[in-house]
Amino acid sequence: MTSASKTESKAVGRRRARRPVKVNLPSLKTLDLRSRSGQFFLEVRQQIIADLGGEALLTRAKLELVDRAAGLATRLSAEDALYLSGQPSLGPTDYGVLAGTLNRVLASLGVERIESDARQPENRDARAPILEAC
Repeated sequence: MTSASKTESKAVGRRRARRPVKVNLPSLKTLDLRSRSGQFFLEVRQQIIADLGGEALLTRAKLELVDRAAGLATRLSAEDALYLSGQPSLGPTDYGVLAGTLNRVLASLGVERIESDARQPENRDARAPILEAC
């Protein structure tokens, strides 16, 4: 055996098998959502899902966007409270970035403002046209 082949066999023998790296990323499923902010997050999430027609109609991608929107809304709500108490944690630029991002996420979900005529009551009964004619 030559010295070159001995070196090669030693190098091959020293290699260790790589172990898979465990990454424990926090997720909504692993977090304790009993806090006020957690409850607010869940409430906003359910309201957005309801606005979009229910969870059964949403794809996995849209549910991810709903979670992002609820998270941004929760963060912005907390920042509003801090601002009103005189202790904002974000500057106007950062706040604007979060608000703009929330707006874009909601727009990509298809949430939009629907104009309504304030003079028209939404729940008019069938007799209303007859009564107006009198």
